[in-house]
Amino acid sequence: MIYSPRSPLDLRHLRLEACILIALLLTAGLAASSTPTDLSPPPVTFMVADFGSQNTAAGNAAIASDWLRRALLNEQHCIVVERQQMQKVLTEQAFQQTGCTSQDCAIKLGKLVNATCIIVGSFDKFLDSFVVEVRAISLETGQVVFADGIKGKNEQDIDQGIRGLAQKIAVSLH
Repeated sequence: MIYSPRSPLDLRHLRLEACILIALLLTAGLAASSTPTDLSPPPVTFMVADFGSQNTAAGNAAIASDWLRRALLNEQHCIVVERQQMQKVLTEQAFQQTGCTSQDCAIKLGKLVNATCIIVGSFDKFLDSFVVEVRAISLETGQVVFADGIKGKNEQDIDQGIRGLAQKIAVSLH
């Protein structure tokens, strides 16, 4: 095949097509860069209230609630309000005098620390097992949005069970 130079008219059409193609590519690039790439919902901010206890020491219930805070921190899309921040608000609002163990009190506290969801629960002994029950309450609606529990015979069972609860909470509420 022999190369033949194009006519001036062909070159103008070629330039026009190239300009249109460049304009389309630039427009598409700008549109793509202005579109948010992360369409996942925002993280959920949790406040874990100290668990109540029956038939076991209150210190054990406090440890179980701390373990749940830790486990939630290790889950993606979870923000956990620090215990010290909760204590500060409790002191400032004089909730500490009443004990703040009721669900209504915990909801009020959760709203004060800008949480989206509050987790309340209990750590109890039943027969020869330890039982942890948790409920997650939406601070927007006041409704229970998650409830579950675990039981175990020893510290390792409870630790593993609490980590499992944190995973279930994170998945179901995100």
